[in-house]
Amino acid sequence: MMGASAKRKRDPMTVVDDRWLHIKYYGCKNCGKKYKWKDSLIRHHRYVCGKDPQHSCPICGIKIRYKWLLKKHLIDTHEWKIPKGIHI
Repeated sequence: MMGASAKRKRDPMTVVDDRWLHIKYYGCKNCGKKYKWKDSLIRHHRYVCGKDPQHSCPICGIKIRYKWLLKKHLIDTHEWKIPKGIHI
């Protein structure tokens, strides 16, 4: 069996140091959150940063930021079944 240090020497991708990859991150000036893609930062500004969640569960009242996550919450938590022909 191979030890952890031997595996690290054999596989250079085990440890990744961002300084050597020269990856540019886009940072939010309001909260400091960093994103690899500019589009992700734009989405963060539009829907997340400094904003309250827009959707609430009709059953338990929990506030949820995204519509798809509300749908997942309803199915997973409340075992909600979506009738055929209804799009959410």
